[in-house]
Amino acid sequence: MGASLSRPASFFTKDLDLIMDNKNWEIPRSAGAKRCSKMRRVRFQLRTRSEGISKGFTRPSLKKNRVNQGASATVIAGIINNRVKLWHYLPTKKWNGQVAADTYKGPIAKALKKNRGAKRKYVVLEDNDPTGYKSKKAMAAKEEMKIEAIDFPKYSPDLNPCDFFLWSEVQRRMALKKEPRHETVAGYKARLRRTALAIPEAVIRKAVLSIRKRAQQVFDADGGDIPRD
Repeated sequence: MGASLSRPASFFTKDLDLIMDNKNWEIPRSAGAKRCSKMRRVRFQLRTRSEGISKGFTRPSLKKNRVNQGASATVIAGIINNRVKLWHYLPTKKWNGQVAADTYKGPIAKALKKNRGAKRKYVVLEDNDPTGYKSKKAMAAKEEMKIEAIDFPKYSPDLNPCDFFLWSEVQRRMALKKEPRHETVAGYKARLRRTALAIPEAVIRKAVLSIRKRAQQVFDADGGDIPRD
């Protein structure tokens, strides 16, 4: 955290080679699943008619009124040069050290070389997941591919632009578009990828520039929660 605060805000937009994270993305297949997905976006909570307009529905519940979405996909997203340049779907739902290592050696290394050129060292901001990114196999793969992760505190979604910005921005832009009446899972994943890659550089750059300010806020709050933008 201290090293992050000592860097200028421009470090994250110019010098940092990659900002990345992964997410299990639910793909609603039925009419009911699509309706519930829309309700969560608008209300952040599924409130039933029987509950009326009672207070206390400001935080989402992952268990309450759970609806089977029908399908899902695990995606690894990467911001390079203030654009989404990496959007890779894992071929398996399993996430472990071996999958992470294969991803570092494959799509991550390819995206870095293509967009940042051949370098002696690539500096990345990643999640601190001990079962994947920080596993022994992943660490060995990063060393082999000359990838170095900067030090960030664990469990800090308010510091990673993928968490505090990208996922919700992609979802927002998906909701603005008219959804095809009949869409396959493959079609949905392709549309999701196009949406992410089309986010303008200026929009992403603004979010990335806020990392240093957010890090200072977390430091000032002694590790506590910070206000959402």
